[in-house]
Amino acid sequence: MKTVEELLLDTALYQEEKFTSDDIEVLYNLTNYNDTIDYYCTECKMNSTFVGEIPRDIHYPEGRIVESYSDRLLKRSKEDIHKSLINRTCYLKTKCTRNNRHKSVFIFRITDNTVTKIGQHPSIASLSQEGIKKYKKILSDEKYRELNKAVGLFSHGVGAGSLIYLRRIFEDLIKEAQKLSLSDDEWDNDKFKSARMDEKIQMLKNHLPSLLVEQKIIYGVLSKGIHELSEKECVELFPILKIGIELILNEKITRKEEAEKRKEFEKSLSAIHKDIKANEE
Repeated sequence: MKTVEELLLDTALYQEEKFTSDDIEVLYNLTNYNDTIDYYCTECKMNSTFVGEIPRDIHYPEGRIVESYSDRLLKRSKEDIHKSLINRTCYLKTKCTRNNRHKSVFIFRITDNTVTKIGQHPSIASLSQEGIKKYKKILSDEKYRELNKAVGLFSHGVGAGSLIYLRRIFEDLIKEAQKLSLSDDEWDNDKFKSARMDEKIQMLKNHLPSLLVEQKIIYGVLSKGIHELSEKECVELFPILKIGIELILNEKITRKEEAEKRKEFEKSLSAIHKDIKANEE
């Protein structure tokens, strides 16, 4: 079963997660969450640390503390805890440590053997905005919008549609590398056009991020998901495939930044060299 953090941040609406008696601790932590978790605060407009809010203990008038529900629950067996959690709607709230008026709400429905996210505010798409903003550096406006659409569709439980947009971004990386290869001495464009995708990737290896070349199967998985898998299976696939695309884009950003630094270094060094020569003369 997923961790509490994965259930909060990487699980789409209405995506069922099965659990067994071995996962009772995760469910307990989900229903009584008081830990910290880092993600984007849509009101602070920056990454922040959030802390879970659990119901406060009740106090008698004379000041004696009533044992909280969570404390009582911990003393019970797994079977009893399971019984107390099933057929229950869980409202998990977190507050931003920068400003405790900035809050998030996650709503889950627990049945005999499944937990399903049935509500969330802000949405996954909103929480993901900061994380994908950096890809504006290397994606066209159109492809950046498509990445946002992919995340948005996933957040509403749309599986195949979200994978389609990821695949379009992948294909755009291939097209971009093909354009760069046209100036290569031994490039065979006719051979490229008739090649399978894995063969195309191999032909373009000098112009593609190494991770994309090493994990070329990602395209096949994306295509299989779109054409053959159920919506539920596509939704389950999306988070890992999104990570794959992000890793590829991260490598592309690193390459771009290194090229820019190299260019600036060479320019500065050349200027220094000219100054030295001028002074010698």
